[in-house]
Order: sequence, then structure tokens, then C-alpha cells
Amino acid sequence: MLQVRKELCIGCGQCAINCPQCAIVLYWGKAEIDQRRCINCYRCLQICQQGAIQEEIQITVEPLKDTIANLRHEIDRLIMRIEKLEYKIRK
Repeated sequence: MLQVRKELCIGCGQCAINCPQCAIVLYWGKAEIDQRRCINCYRCLQICQQGAIQEEIQITVEPLKDTIANLRHEIDRLIMRIEKLEYKIRK
């Protein structure tokens, strides 16, 4: 999801002019993105010279915990393989 960092937006309007979906408008001199219209083409992100548009990745806690658990399991598995190889090398 693309978001406008209001503190960096100078209201030049280049993002709004170049948005193929007309998903960006200026309110009170600052860009705002209509998430319902945005197709995440990233054109605004590329064109904004102020760096005021950024991608915000939303993730919930449970999938993050699952990913961490899977990574820990994979690390443990790799460490066991390394230890077995080291044992074989020492023999």
C-alpha cells in the first residue's frame, strides 16, 4: 500500500498528474492517495522528487510469528547438518 508522508509532501502535484488511475488528489496542499483506486503501479513513488510517497507493508502478528518460527526451525536444521559434517571431517 502506498502512503504519502505529509511532512515531506510539498504539494507539487506531479504524483497526481502522472497517476494513471487518478487515485491521487491534493487536499490542503498535500497529496492523498485513494486506496480504492490505487493499483500500486509505483509511478508516483518514482516521480516524487521529495521522497514523500512510500510503500507501507501491513502485516499481522500471527503470520510474522509463524515466519520467525519457521526460520528458527530452518536454522536449527542447518546447524545440525553443519555439526554432522564437522564430525565427519574430524574422523
